[in-house]
Amino acid sequence: MAVDLAQFKSVGPVLITGDGGFVGGRVRTLLSAAGCEIQSLRQAVGIQSSPASGYILSEQIASAGLQVAAIVHCAGNSSIRASFDDPRMDFKANLCQVMELLEYVRLHSPHTRLVLFSTSAVYGDATAPSSEQDRRQSISPYGQHKAMMEDLVAFYGRVYGVRTSIIRPLSVYGPGQRKQIIWDALSRFASGNFHFLGGGDNVRDFIHVDDVASLVAPAIDAAHAGVPVFNAGTGQGVTIRVAMNLLAELSGYAGRVTFGGACWPGDPRVLVGVNDAARALGWEPRIGLYAGLRATVQWFNEIRSAQ
Repeated sequence: MAVDLAQFKSVGPVLITGDGGFVGGRVRTLLSAAGCEIQSLRQAVGIQSSPASGYILSEQIASAGLQVAAIVHCAGNSSIRASFDDPRMDFKANLCQVMELLEYVRLHSPHTRLVLFSTSAVYGDATAPSSEQDRRQSISPYGQHKAMMEDLVAFYGRVYGVRTSIIRPLSVYGPGQRKQIIWDALSRFASGNFHFLGGGDNVRDFIHVDDVASLVAPAIDAAHAGVPVFNAGTGQGVTIRVAMNLLAELSGYAGRVTFGGACWPGDPRVLVGVNDAARALGWEPRIGLYAGLRATVQWFNEIRSAQ
């Protein structure tokens, strides 16, 4: 499942936030493999862990004396359930650092472009595939705060000319992910639990993390003050029932998955992304669901064996 690294070779020095996370770590790996000069935000400002405030000030970033062509912002809370439990935490995690990055670019590095990882949760409880032009109608604090984040960068583009592009990933999965539905399902299977909430009829657009990360380079090139938005998905939906049964089959537990009970709050019926805008950049998802899940199961089994 090799990723074409040629697209990354023209990317200049890049600062990455959240490079210790699932998506950010994969972005860093791809940039490094292509020979790009990269910086981690925390390393650049000389701290080992997140500050007590949860974000790093623009003045701290400026004091590091960085010269970067682009900032890829992958940091923040990614749990819808956690956002319901603590919406203030989610607000701070998903909005405050963006504000500081925008201020850094505005005041200290106006040539720098920004790629912002948002979420398809901004579409809310859709009943059909969503395009970037569709009305945002979030049904969770997480989705609402991400929409506010998008509005903030759009304002900075319109008023200050900060060049940004937004990536809205669909249901990201792959080796290395230790949360969300695929990880939860594999952990359940390993403990002998094959039951899932809901009817299994909700539809998701599962996209491999390598395919999401490979959109970063063209998104950097496409960034401008008008703030283009790109869905990162396959454009194909699959029901949770089908996905979980396939995952069970690949894990050696075929025919044992069951469904029932109420869904979690903030769980949309359909989450599928029309990806024409990203395809217009020359980007294509390369990894099919079967191959991606098979690799994820293999990785999961390897880490269990190593424990």
